[in-house]
Amino acid sequence: MWGKSRGLDPGLPPYPLIRHLLDAAAMALHLWDAYLSENQRVRIAEGMGLAADLGRARAVVGLCAGLHDIGKLSGFQFCSSRGSQYLSAELHGDRAKMSAERFGHDVAGLQSVKKVLVDLSLAADGELRVAERLAEVIGGHHGRFHRAEDGVAPAFLGGAAWARQRAAHAAAVCESLGVPGVPGVFKAPAAVLVTGVVILADWLVSQEGLSSGAAARA
Repeated sequence: MWGKSRGLDPGLPPYPLIRHLLDAAAMALHLWDAYLSENQRVRIAEGMGLAADLGRARAVVGLCAGLHDIGKLSGFQFCSSRGSQYLSAELHGDRAKMSAERFGHDVAGLQSVKKVLVDLSLAADGELRVAERLAEVIGGHHGRFHRAEDGVAPAFLGGAAWARQRAAHAAAVCESLGVPGVPGVFKAPAAVLVTGVVILADWLVSQEGLSSGAAARA
């Protein structure tokens, strides 16, 4: 599954999506430690009901960043012929059933991440509204918040093989963060601050010099 290809060496495979997700999660943790003010950290934690557990609030911010491009596990993968050539036969075989209509991967993330969190037992039944808020952060990582009704055609998300990939990518991100799960609450003002962190983290780790250097060392 590719995550980045623009500006990278065409002689190398595109930058893997899982690496980009982990890069973004790591950068979000760094921004929490070195960039946010103490007041901003407290405000975010309070908005998550985690005022007494700043460490978990930090991990949830990393989780939001680490899942920001989960919507790329969809028909988006066929936007690049160079990237899609590395997909498995099973994933390629599902392409015929996918919607030909193009949707943004931010909206695809908004549409799909709640189910991923529930399937991985990271969001209990009583935390579905919080999972929806987290989905809004992921859907807003390009600077524009979307509504749930702005969702993508279900066929764009693919079948069971694609759902398994979303779960596998999300599980890897969660494990790297100590499996923080979603908090009991996630208030809108805190979500806006977290979205800003996610946007900045994504932008920083998307610099072509970073991705090309990492790809060359792989």
